[in-house]
Amino acid sequence: MSSTRAPDRQAVIQGLGPVRRFGRYLLVKKLAVGGMAEIWLALQESVAGFKRFVVVKKILGHLIEREEFVSMFLDEARTTVQLNHPNIVKVYDLGEADGSYFLSMEYIDGETLAALTLRAARKRTPITPELAARIIADAARALHFAHTLKGHDGRNLAIIHRDISPQNILLSYEGEVKVVDFGIAKVASQSEHTQAGMLKGKYSYMSPEQIQGQPLDGRSDVFALAITLYELVTGTRLFKHDSELMILEMVTKHEVPPPSSINPMVSTELDQIIAKGLAKDRDQRFASAEAFQVALEEHLSRSEQSTAGHDLGRLMQQLFADHVAEKTLIREIASEPNFEETYSESPPPRAAPRAPIVERRSNPSPAPSVHPSQYPPGYGSQGSYTGPFPVPGGHSGSYSSPGVAYPVPGAQPSKRSAVLLTLFSIMLLLVLGLGTYLILVPGGVTSVPAGALDIVSTPPGALIYLDGERPRGVSGLAVTPTKGELSLPFDKRVKLRLEKPGYKDYEIEVTMNAEQAGRPIEVQLDAHPVPLTIDVDPSHAEVEIKVDGRMLGKGAGLVASVQPEVEHEVTVALEGYECESMKSKIAAGSSGRMVVPCREKRVVSGNEKTLTRRDPKEVNKVREPRPPREPRETAASTACVPDDSRPSGAVFNTKPVSEVFFRGRRLGETPLKQMKLPSGCLEITYQNPVNKKKVVKRYIHAPNRLDYRYNETIAELE
Repeated sequence: MSSTRAPDRQAVIQGLGPVRRFGRYLLVKKLAVGGMAEIWLALQESVAGFKRFVVVKKILGHLIEREEFVSMFLDEARTTVQLNHPNIVKVYDLGEADGSYFLSMEYIDGETLAALTLRAARKRTPITPELAARIIADAARALHFAHTLKGHDGRNLAIIHRDISPQNILLSYEGEVKVVDFGIAKVASQSEHTQAGMLKGKYSYMSPEQIQGQPLDGRSDVFALAITLYELVTGTRLFKHDSELMILEMVTKHEVPPPSSINPMVSTELDQIIAKGLAKDRDQRFASAEAFQVALEEHLSRSEQSTAGHDLGRLMQQLFADHVAEKTLIREIASEPNFEETYSESPPPRAAPRAPIVERRSNPSPAPSVHPSQYPPGYGSQGSYTGPFPVPGGHSGSYSSPGVAYPVPGAQPSKRSAVLLTLFSIMLLLVLGLGTYLILVPGGVTSVPAGALDIVSTPPGALIYLDGERPRGVSGLAVTPTKGELSLPFDKRVKLRLEKPGYKDYEIEVTMNAEQAGRPIEVQLDAHPVPLTIDVDPSHAEVEIKVDGRMLGKGAGLVASVQPEVEHEVTVALEGYECESMKSKIAAGSSGRMVVPCREKRVVSGNEKTLTRRDPKEVNKVREPRPPREPRETAASTACVPDDSRPSGAVFNTKPVSEVFFRGRRLGETPLKQMKLPSGCLEITYQNPVNKKKVVKRYIHAPNRLDYRYNETIAELE
């Protein structure tokens, strides 16, 4: 293994910065500048010396002036905070500092997929089709999570990335795959397309419907992912041209040659997967990012080559050994205790060293008694000016006034300097004297009384807005409860608003006065109703469902809108069955689902008898348990009786992808994991979701088994 030359420390230092404070972050190194934002490596410091590196994305200044852009950016940024997934870059904070909106995000120690393809081409290190499929499958997993994410009201947030490209897929040096820039790309697509630099160069990864301005769904991101996969396995750009109009023509009309015609290492199966992802008609594409991912996973499961994450990690560390060493050195330098003081363009203020006294005036005037905080910036605790000033010969020095003078070494004060010094001293005395008068003389300043604004909410943790702005408390932006953190001038009226996810906004007007000061404003937040989905096993169209004694309706899969944090009772009635009564309590901002079991009643000698699950101890007293039978498909028979009393588990995976039904109830779409089904003889119906072809298969389940796996290739569904 070849050794990597250590990075030049001085060159790394020159590439830092400009190091400066930005809110509660220390900007270390500018990483990139785009059409909408600039990206910084930053250091976040917290209590007890805790430090971590983050990425700060600052919106460019010319966009801050556009109110509609800022509004959309803030709305989308609030959404991206909810995207908590291992294959999505985490967003830690949304805020405003120094007149600029920003996002702070997880720092990924790695490179973009675009950088990987470029470096691999330069070093003649091919990316295998299997490794490319592994990367895109992980990215598809992230997109499916975003596409199906639900808000606090239970509705789908319909988050579409809209800007999937190799630049927005990050790969860590450890082999992790992360998708970045959710929400921001959506804002860009809704803004003016003529904005300079906003969308330029992105047409090559747009779907036909996105180019044509049609409403988008997750299949648009699938198309962009398929383009990326095509380029990875072929090493060529798919839709590239000097003319953007020609790119639009290529995306919407031109046929795409199979990847195997460029790279013979691409299998026929992977050819077909990519072709389906690149279908011009979105109805012919994969129905979801998850379906795309499943197809890739199935392809990889049949591949003989390893595609584990550590293989990607090894490739990344091999190709980017120089970058790994350089970034490690940057983090080491930025972690030094005196980093900010040494490298900042505006180092933190500190007390200047005092020079020895070499001259003292006779009969010096006593310095006025003024608190140090009243001195102008640049003055020490004794009124000494510590800033630079020009002197003859191009030198600079410092002096103090009044009372003590510090001469410049190697320079004699001229008459002009003495005159300037005297005038400066007189002006300083006037300023300080006025400050002393305003502080000490009664009536010199009219102080405006203020009172503490304490707010307590149930539940706590609500965001506080005063006249639409977020006030700052002791430890950052204020949230409930506040205890002496906020204050308001007397007789000032403000609009107070509290916001908490899952709860209705609370608004009230507050006027501070002597009576209100210090008295907490106590608020009971009302929660939004949450959805509770109720299924019944076995499913039946005539089943009656009641929630808290109120009829919800007939049929399984009904959704009730209920109050959160309250226990609700669900009862089910179905003729010929005995059903349990169940209770559920759902957290605010969440959603719930319950399956109510029903047991069939049988008639024995004229009496109804409910089939119930017996105590295992009692079963053992009667007879020894039978050995479990292996699952097998049985021949067609009229006697296929399931036993609901002793369920088993099963996993279904089919080719092609199919919908799975049992007793007329749709269990879902393959692959399905750990489905709880009765023991005995089962009839399972598979249906192709596209052509609606159906196949019925029968299986024998032994009781209390959890490991039945059905990997079916069903030619009848093709």
